[in-house]
Amino acid sequence: MVRFALTIYPYSLEEFAEKYPKEVGIPITCNVRANLMCNEKMGKLLKQMDCRNAYMGVECGNNEVASTLLKRNLSNEQTVKSCEILHKYKIQIMTQNLIGLPVENPLEVDLETLDFNIKLRPNFAWSSILYPYPSTELGQLAMQKGMFHANFEKVSVSNKTDSVLDFDDPKLKRQIVNLHKLFGLIVQFSFLRPLTLLLISLPLTPFYTWVFFAMYGYKILRQSSTQGLFNALRYYIPFYFKYVSQLEKRKEFRKQSYPNVE
Repeated sequence: MVRFALTIYPYSLEEFAEKYPKEVGIPITCNVRANLMCNEKMGKLLKQMDCRNAYMGVECGNNEVASTLLKRNLSNEQTVKSCEILHKYKIQIMTQNLIGLPVENPLEVDLETLDFNIKLRPNFAWSSILYPYPSTELGQLAMQKGMFHANFEKVSVSNKTDSVLDFDDPKLKRQIVNLHKLFGLIVQFSFLRPLTLLLISLPLTPFYTWVFFAMYGYKILRQSSTQGLFNALRYYIPFYFKYVSQLEKRKEFRKQSYPNVE
């Protein structure tokens, strides 16, 4: 299966949709943006190209935070409409989300994002923990709020493990990190939603990390054919155990990569 990012005007997409099946004919996975996807024509063209999977950035379910902090310039209504079209044409949706934002009520905002994803019904709700890199607007904002100190010796090696923000309350930080680990699982099995606060409060972060990467790997690999899935699993399973077991044993971060930060 081919995956690519396509940023072209509709008339070019029409031409591509006509030629691609005839000249290439391989199923594709693509990245889409909600404001360009929320019309019937786009759904028909993607289906014509034999698009099987679409990655869509949702980032945050709170429209105000998404607009002011993340500069998304998208409405939730556009995202809902886009997902309805993708569902109609049986194109699997992989939403991409951010957890642990530098806002006054981070857990409340993250739960809004969780509930919004449940409403969207994606095949997989992918999430990452926000990394406010220095010299970026988000990094500066987090530093101004006293939530980020640009201490590279304490920065995790992966935005899939821990948050670098200081939330003051250790329990709150645990809840946010655990929510990230269980995000896709709860969206997939929404009957777990009433148990969310309990689950994310438990001191089970290492176990949840294994769960997260197991589901993450399965959902990504499942985009392949059945035969392709079994072949990929032969390589992913050893990688999975090696990667997760060693994930946080190395925390070295290159300061010279950010010369403007003291």
